[in-house]
This record gives sequence, structure tokens and C-alpha cells, in this order.
Amino acid sequence: ESIGVSEFSLTDFIYANPLQFMFIVMFVLSVLFTALLLAIGARMKATVIQGNLKRAEAANLAKSEFLSRMSHEIRTPMNAIVGFSSLLATASSEEEKNMYTDIINQNSDRLLQLISDILDLSQIEAGSFDFHYSKFNANDLLRELYALFNIRLVEKPEVTLVCEADLTELTIYSERQRIMQVFMNLLTNAMKFTQNGEICFGCRVRDGKELYCYVRDSGIGISSEEQSKIFSRFTKLDREVPGTGLGLTLSQTVVEKLGGKIGVRSQQGEGSTFWFVLPLTSES
Repeated sequence: ESIGVSEFSLTDFIYANPLQFMFIVMFVLSVLFTALLLAIGARMKATVIQGNLKRAEAANLAKSEFLSRMSHEIRTPMNAIVGFSSLLATASSEEEKNMYTDIINQNSDRLLQLISDILDLSQIEAGSFDFHYSKFNANDLLRELYALFNIRLVEKPEVTLVCEADLTELTIYSERQRIMQVFMNLLTNAMKFTQNGEICFGCRVRDGKELYCYVRDSGIGISSEEQSKIFSRFTKLDREVPGTGLGLTLSQTVVEKLGGKIGVRSQQGEGSTFWFVLPLTSES
């Protein structure tokens, strides 16, 4: 007779052990911070050796800014998780328990995304950002993204998600997971800043030599001044909107490592179109 294994629930664990969970997360984050700061330090040392003192000073300033921003980004979800875990224990109704559980889950997801972004940033600074190329159907990737993000839009019934994927096969040779990562970052941003209208995304071959990908939304738009710094680290259009401010920086790094370029077209109050172009390459 087989023995059933109960499914692990992060919420149940946090509810039963809020302080232990906090210590575990802080330990993981401290390890990640150490690795990232060592990578940044090594780059600064190499810069100084090369005689570029100004760049080294800029890197040191960026490190200080990173510590300041990340301490805030960590404290916010951690305080919510620990605080609402305590309230969950005293909740008197199912409705109240469900509300607290939803808040805990949302902040757990935010914390996990933060850890993922820090891991990617650490790899970038260490020069070990790996890419694994393969052949895949780009239209299948678009449909996969549609299925994933259409579920997330349940909470925004006034926003329609449009996937402009052809039924015909579009086989390319590139890094599937990294391209999907870029699309996910752009779609997540579009969802944050679009309250009604539509979010449209897709890709197509241009001039037979490059793949043009885009995410277009009818959201709040971006001013010209903000567009000039939108891909800088920790840049956030709205401090009240959850996020690390690293998603677009990581997306730019991925696209450039793949030999492409990324940009944005936008007018404030009229939505935005984030796009990236990748060269079509052969397996050879």
C-alpha cells in the first residue's frame, strides 16, 4: 500500500512558524547579498587596476544604492508576512482568514521574485550568466505565455490580453527560457500599469534576418524623461507599485547578450510599447 505524502504549503509553514520563516529568508538573502557584493567588489577592483577611478567610484556608489534599496524591498514583504501570520492565528472568520492568507501569498511571491532577481543580478556581475540555445517554435512560446498571464488577469476584468501568434510554425534557434523571461518581465509590467483596455503581445520576422518582439499596452504611459532612464537599475515609475526595479535591467542584459537591442515607445496617458529585436541565427 502506498503512503500518501501531504503537499507542502508555504502558507501553513509561515502560519505555524513565522519567526523561523523570517530567519530562513534572511539567511538565504544574506548569502545572496554576499555573493553579489563579492562580484561587484571584484569588478570594482579590476576597474581600479585598469586605472579607471571614476568608474570604480560609480560602481561603489551603485553598491551603496543597491544595499539601501534592497533593505527596503526586503523589509516590506517580510513585515507583511510576519504581521499577517500573527493576525491569521487570531482570525475569527473564514473570510478574514482568506484575506490574510491572500496577503501572505502575495508577499511570499514578491519575496521569491526578489530572490530570483538577485540571483540573476549576481550571475550578471560574476560574468556567469549562462545561455542554452535550442530550436523552438516562437508561436508556441507566445501561446504558453498567453495561458499563464490570462489567468492572472482574472482580477482585472476590464483588461483584455491579446496574443498575436500565427497558427503557422515560426521555428527559430535561440535561448527559449531567456526570451520567455524577457516577455514575462514586460507583460508583468504592462499588467501593473494597465487598469483598462488591452495588453497585446507577439513577435514576427522582419527583413528575413531578425525577430521583432513586442508588448503593447493601453496603460498610463511613460514620460520622455522617464523613458531615458527606464532601463537603469532600481528605476520604478511608481513607488507604490510592488517590484524591485530590476526587471527591465535584467531584460536589457539578456537581449544584449543575445546580440539584440531593446527599447520603448510611449506617450504619457496613451500607453506604451516595449520591444526587443533579436538576430536570427543558425545552429552553426
